[in-house]
Amino acid sequence: MDTLINKKSKKYDLYFYYGIYSKRYGQHFLVLDDYFSKDYLKKYDREIITKACTYKNKIIGLPVTISIDVLYSNNELLEKYNKNIPKHGMNYYEQKLNSPHPELESKETILGLETLKKFINSGSSVGSEWYSNEDLLFNNFITGNSIFIKYWYSKYYTSLYTASALPGGKKGISGSVISTYNIAVNKYTSKEEKNAAIEAMKYISSTETHKKFLINEEIFSPIIELYDDPEVCEFVNCNLIKSVQPFSVMDFDCEKTYDISYYSKKYRSLVFEFIKGNKTINEVIKDIVDLTKFYHLSLNPNDSLLGLITCIVFCLVLFIMILSILFLYNKNIKTHLYFLKKIFG
Repeated sequence: MDTLINKKSKKYDLYFYYGIYSKRYGQHFLVLDDYFSKDYLKKYDREIITKACTYKNKIIGLPVTISIDVLYSNNELLEKYNKNIPKHGMNYYEQKLNSPHPELESKETILGLETLKKFINSGSSVGSEWYSNEDLLFNNFITGNSIFIKYWYSKYYTSLYTASALPGGKKGISGSVISTYNIAVNKYTSKEEKNAAIEAMKYISSTETHKKFLINEEIFSPIIELYDDPEVCEFVNCNLIKSVQPFSVMDFDCEKTYDISYYSKKYRSLVFEFIKGNKTINEVIKDIVDLTKFYHLSLNPNDSLLGLITCIVFCLVLFIMILSILFLYNKNIKTHLYFLKKIFG
């Protein structure tokens, strides 16, 4: 896909792609604002359109499906020990029910990473499994060898486990995130091909088509009104979807600095540095922020005193230089001033 798009190929009229790449590919896709009305787009969760389907504040794609990050709880073990599915974590900080995912430098992030480190280094088998690949995870879905599993939702993983929203900081807040799979129109094709592609997109994105996908394949839809449809809820776990709302969409603001794949790999490696004890939590968070941050001298002392001190020194020197011009007009001092002779001209 990268090769075709970068060459401005006209081979395909429509592209399917992951929503996290909208900023990467957006310049090559047709702007859809003129083809789909605001009323048509209202059926989608606003967070999905804003974070996964736009490029420079223009809509360049529409979501076809969504994947949801959930918690799988082992039914047999919870029943054996008379435990309930976790609904919320440690309530240390004030959060609202519509709170977005916390910023990297927030207290919630620090608490989450410190809790994760404590959990992994607790001496249980979790520590070794943390560094294993997905083969172990899929095996545990079959054998029921895990108490909890955090993974993308699929009905095929629910024979031994119950899926629920990832617990947030307090009851009613979900820690789940979603990713989208989008459809977009190639802007390099002819006008006729663009119009045909738009018609195909209208069919693919229609509520009726999404309803069929939900019922027949249980492929989650970004059209939120479908989860209030009794016919859909006979086949789909609508309560799970509602417990995850409002949706928190995966979004990486790193396109100007890194490829998303590289950024994700670097991000995880830095977190591992903290978990292994090689770096402090503050060092790791600063390193992650530095991946996408462009530094400049700020006059805000909360950022750094260097910018403020540099500005004060510069202003003082400039003031002295301007003030020194007055000596040229002082008769008592003027006789003591000497200038280089004019050599050229």
